[in-house]
Amino acid sequence: MKKLSFKLLNKLTLTLFLPAVFMSCTINFRNDSEHSKTEKEHKVEFEKQIEEIGSLKKSMVDYMEKSQTLYTIKDIEECERILTAYILAMDETKNKSDGMAIVKTTIIKLNNLNERCNAQLIETSEREQIASIIIGVGNKKGYNSLDEDITEYWRLW
Repeated sequence: MKKLSFKLLNKLTLTLFLPAVFMSCTINFRNDSEHSKTEKEHKVEFEKQIEEIGSLKKSMVDYMEKSQTLYTIKDIEECERILTAYILAMDETKNKSDGMAIVKTTIIKLNNLNERCNAQLIETSEREQIASIIIGVGNKKGYNSLDEDITEYWRLW
């Protein structure tokens, strides 16, 4: 009787327990794959946003080198830092209210920077690029549509 019970226990283990373990591993593998895909997509999106800031910086530097401006490379780099910090801070937000508070803070920082540069740092082309970056990041978080200018209320540029 003990041998029969042992054989029965082995069969039950093989037929019930191992498939459950296999299913669990498969589900975990799928979740890890989905998580990795999300992280990869997130990294690509972040790199795209950083490229947009790089493009903005390049156009500001090019204009500065061709014209006599009241701003310097340090001012351009400050603008770059503000926008990069914006992207990183928005990434951490969990709701629209927190996101809009970061938009407001970012716009105020950019207003102050532009004011220190006698309103020359952010002109029409730069305004469009900066607004596009800020709106695009908010849209990726689901806080606004792409045609909703979330910068307009606070910006002076």
